[in-house]
Amino acid sequence: MIKFIQCVRSRSDLSLQQFREYWQQYEARVRRVAEVSGALRATLDTGLAVDANLDVMASRGTTAPFEGVAEILWERSPDLAALAQDPAVRAAIGAMRQLQAEFVDLERSTFFFARADDVYPG
Repeated sequence: MIKFIQCVRSRSDLSLQQFREYWQQYEARVRRVAEVSGALRATLDTGLAVDANLDVMASRGTTAPFEGVAEILWERSPDLAALAQDPAVRAAIGAMRQLQAEFVDLERSTFFFARADDVYPG
């Protein structure tokens, strides 16, 4: 399976509450991209503001967690060239990017494709 993963950091001028309000709106945009592109599913994860995350950062020397992670999953690699020509896909991606511009710090976020390997049958 192939995933398109978006690890999102909030713009610095937004509160956590404001980010989460945008993130709720973003769910519909991600879902629409998944639907029109023939994806199996899409998921959105919201980073938790909990002490355990601070403990992990301190003990491992890592940066702060992403505020959100969105994933779109396909059975096999999508034909990206064909999808880029599909008007419905282009419109859905355009709507997703338009909302991103309002709340995502693109320079500190990352977007990439990855292969999904199930390692635990849970």
